[in-house]
Amino acid sequence: MVNPATSPHKTRVDPETRKEIRHRLLRIAGQVQGLQRMLDEDRYCVDVLIQVEAAREGLRQVGRLLLRSHLETCVTDAVRRGDGPAAYDELIAILYKFCR
Repeated sequence: MVNPATSPHKTRVDPETRKEIRHRLLRIAGQVQGLQRMLDEDRYCVDVLIQVEAAREGLRQVGRLLLRSHLETCVTDAVRRGDGPAAYDELIAILYKFCR
């Protein structure tokens, strides 16, 4: 599997998907700030937990968008180059992490 810290690969997310991901991340950042305020205001635990789950689901959606982009670009290109087995191994590893 490729080490992200040393990988020469770059994210090849199309501009529209990048815009959507950026919007979602800004929204998640706002949710996290809201969580901090809720704690400072000593809000009811269940209300805070509901917001935690909302932020978590937002991150899952970002992950799905990035995974789809990866499949459409990097994995497809690797298969066409004949590097399918390595791409499949990397894909299996990331899917395993997603499923935990």
